[in-house]
Amino acid sequence: MTAILFVAALLAQAPETPPIIDGGYRWVRKPAMADFMRLYPPRAHRLGQGANVLMSCKVRPDGALDDCALVDLNGADPAFGPATVALQGLFELRGPKGETLPGGGEVKIPIVWRVTR
Repeated sequence: MTAILFVAALLAQAPETPPIIDGGYRWVRKPAMADFMRLYPPRAHRLGQGANVLMSCKVRPDGALDDCALVDLNGADPAFGPATVALQGLFELRGPKGETLPGGGEVKIPIVWRVTR
């Protein structure tokens, strides 16, 4: 059975503080392994290819991400771009006491896609 592992530096850190929005904000929702498995580009999966991708998103006042765009594919298969941007609806940020965010923030999220057999 093939398992897809992801490591996102921002997702793995504790506390989970985004690099641009500061003040103790944390992820209260983020993609699950099943989401990465569902979105993994089929050809890249079949060939065992991974990717290091950087995505930039605006943060809405409710903590959801919006207007995500690929910043850097680092030479990976272009299919990882849309797959990464498709993750945007699976993230949510909250303040240190659970409060929502002031509008206009931005966050950059590094995502590492990997296939292991």
